[in-house]
Amino acid sequence: MVRRGLLLLEKLLKQLDRKVAIILEELNVPYETKLMDFSELKQDPFESINPNGRVPAIEDPNTGMKLWESGAIIEYLLETYDKEGKLSYAKGPEKWDTKAWLHFQTSGQGQSQSYLPYKRIGEERRPNR
Repeated sequence: MVRRGLLLLEKLLKQLDRKVAIILEELNVPYETKLMDFSELKQDPFESINPNGRVPAIEDPNTGMKLWESGAIIEYLLETYDKEGKLSYAKGPEKWDTKAWLHFQTSGQGQSQSYLPYKRIGEERRPNR
C-alpha cells in the first residue's frame, strides 16, 4: 500500500520523462511532479539524487529509494508497485521479452526519437541551399 506520493523530477520539454509518469498513472501510484530548471540539475541537492545531473529521477518516501534513469525507474516501479501484474510479468518468457522491449526503448528508440523535434527546428532555421 502506498502511504505517500512519490516525487518525480522532470525538465520542461523532455519527452523521455513522460514514460515514468505514464507508469505511475497506470499503477495508480500517487506522485507529485517537480519541474527542474536546467541550472538546478548540475549541482546539489539534485546531484545527490543523480550524480549524472539528468532527469528523470524519483524519490520514493515509502521506501527511501532515490533512483535515476528511466529504465531503472520503470523496473523499480513495476517490482515495487505492480503486485497484481497489471503491467508486468513475474516470470516466464513474457517477463524477459518485456525487459528486452524496455531496454530497446530506453537505449535505442527513445534516445533517437527524443532528438527529432530539435532536428526539425534546426532544419526550419537553416536557409535553403
